[in-house]
Amino acid sequence: MSHAAMQSIVYTMHQSVAANAAYFHLWVANVLWTWQWWSQLVLSVVSFVAWMIWRKKSSAGRLLLAGLFVLPVAVWLDFIGNLSGLWYYPYELIPTIPSFAPWDVAIPIEAMGMLQIKPRLSPWIKGIVFGGVNSFILEPLSTMLGLYVPVHWHYAYSFPIYLLIFIGADRMARIDQFASLDEK
Repeated sequence: MSHAAMQSIVYTMHQSVAANAAYFHLWVANVLWTWQWWSQLVLSVVSFVAWMIWRKKSSAGRLLLAGLFVLPVAVWLDFIGNLSGLWYYPYELIPTIPSFAPWDVAIPIEAMGMLQIKPRLSPWIKGIVFGGVNSFILEPLSTMLGLYVPVHWHYAYSFPIYLLIFIGADRMARIDQFASLDEK
């Protein structure tokens, strides 16, 4: 790498640090303790507590596998959409983690909950419900509340993504090929 390129990287990093410091002060003055901040805290905590209480304990490992499939997919897609300017979340729970973290924690919990309800029902029907609720109810509601701002995105674009995420989670939850760890 050339010296000029290295200097550009260092300069850009300094700009990033300065922008993050400015954002932190903005966050403390305008986001922390607002109802929007509290709503994200409640979403994060209530989702997790509800899961701990409501989960089918005998299937917890299988459901967690599905949830651990959904979580990185949701985080990655949100990261790409946010980075690309397709949408953003103006209120961060904690300014050092991505602003979409509370939502991306709730989505796997929602998927795990749906997986355990009527487990014999077609995953495509459940995926359509999952996609429809998230795309056409929760996203518009979040927009109306000012928690989510679609810039170059329409709710209908989210529907097939949510549907496929749910289908993937269902496939993960139905894996039945694990051998015991103590098998020889």
